[in-house]
Amino acid sequence: MIFDFRKKPKQLQRRLMKKILLTIIIVYCFNGIAVNAQPVVTTIPGTGNLAYGISPSGNYVTGTIGSSGGFLYRLSGNVYQTIGGEEAYDVTDLGKVVGTYLDTNYQFNGVPFPIAGFYEAGNWSTPGLIPGVVPFSSTQYSYGYGISDDGSSMCGMVWRNAGTTRAFTWNTTSGYFLLKDLNQSAKAMCISGDGSVAGGWVQGNQRLPYFWNPDSNLLDPNGGEVHAINFNGYLMVGTASGNAFYRDSLNGLQYLPAVSGANGADAYGVSDSGVVVGEYTTGNFPPFTRNAFIYFPGIGMLDLRDYLISQNATNVPSSLQTASGISRDGRTIIALNTFPFTSFVITLDSLPTAIPKNLKLKESFIVYPNPATSGKIFISGQSISNNPTLKITDALGKEVRSIDIQLAKSSEFNLTIDLKSQENNYLPAGIYFLSLISEGNKITRKLIVD
Repeated sequence: MIFDFRKKPKQLQRRLMKKILLTIIIVYCFNGIAVNAQPVVTTIPGTGNLAYGISPSGNYVTGTIGSSGGFLYRLSGNVYQTIGGEEAYDVTDLGKVVGTYLDTNYQFNGVPFPIAGFYEAGNWSTPGLIPGVVPFSSTQYSYGYGISDDGSSMCGMVWRNAGTTRAFTWNTTSGYFLLKDLNQSAKAMCISGDGSVAGGWVQGNQRLPYFWNPDSNLLDPNGGEVHAINFNGYLMVGTASGNAFYRDSLNGLQYLPAVSGANGADAYGVSDSGVVVGEYTTGNFPPFTRNAFIYFPGIGMLDLRDYLISQNATNVPSSLQTASGISRDGRTIIALNTFPFTSFVITLDSLPTAIPKNLKLKESFIVYPNPATSGKIFISGQSISNNPTLKITDALGKEVRSIDIQLAKSSEFNLTIDLKSQENNYLPAGIYFLSLISEGNKITRKLIVD
């Protein structure tokens, strides 16, 4: 039936409009959360997939296929590929994966042992052995778990003997660095997007949640792990004392109020605007039932599947056990079920109106590739001030380039600079420093030109 409002009395028109508006409000609101579009759930192709890592933009997903190595999935185009190796855990926006593989160049008694490395452009490679840590078997050595946004840093764990492990970081400039612990085992499970902060656990009387910046910092004395860090280390999430926690540099550690009826929770991903995903458990006896959650600042923790259904999402699976990661802007989530092993990419076309789309909370930027080998570098960042300036100086402090960036406050920017152009005086190989300067603030990144 088609209504022609021109033929209705004004009172009836008003009644009909009220009904339509009320229907819209009911359909598009859930627990006071206003949304603008339907979420979409995409099942990652293949069988046996467990998605562990999502790239900053949400376009790439990586993970492990049981004992069959790793996989790499690109959301745009629905492109899925197996990549071999032993395990794959995290990925950049250029599809560079960090994980563990076997390399015939590194053997113990003639047998290749697991070693941390990267998958890129169809091949696995490794920075090599960790100085001071000698392989002692053919089944255990180093494992890569986290990668920075530009792919220049990673974190992981290495076995130092048959009973204990060390946490480590690595970057293209300084190489490997063994992180401080309590002279027992430790594991670095995640690293901030800019590579400045690592997180994981250190063994004390139990596993304790630690982060390194660069020294070790205890988050909670009652047991737990750090599982994810935002771009610049301002936010981190994980589990402590059986609860999901959220820690920011201003307010410290806070436990997330769990879904009603939950007996525990663990956080696995955090966006730069503070949206958190993870899992919570219910039940009186093990094995507990696991359920994925999403947490919105100022709103609280929600069952992820229930939230998707309330927003009329397409292709919602019968269960979602764990939400294992989230993109920087909070709009793309990876989730999985373990029986059978299945992974999903969830795209939220909108966030609750109170949530910023992408707020890094502190001024920052990244430079890649670094070292610069082709002459061109790409700079991505965010300024909390109006119209910052980017200056490039050489190792002696001499300014070689100055760029005024026309930005509104709290805006993102992306720049491409050709270091070999005439405008830049054909910068020779060497060490340079890039500084973002605005309203008295200065943030500097080291750049190596090959």
